[in-house]
Amino acid sequence: MPGIELDPAGRDDAEFEGIRAALRSALLAILTQAGHAVQVDRESGEVRVRLLA
Repeated sequence: MPGIELDPAGRDDAEFEGIRAALRSALLAILTQAGHAVQVDRESGEVRVRLLA
């Protein structure tokens, strides 16, 4: 799901940024350990999986 659809602006649960950060960190660890090349966009916070040729 694109990060724009998860934009917390105007949502009641927007104060849970710490939880989102922990989940993002866990997602990075899982994908990296599975051999995927991943990066986090610093502005949007999106986790991107880079396709390897």
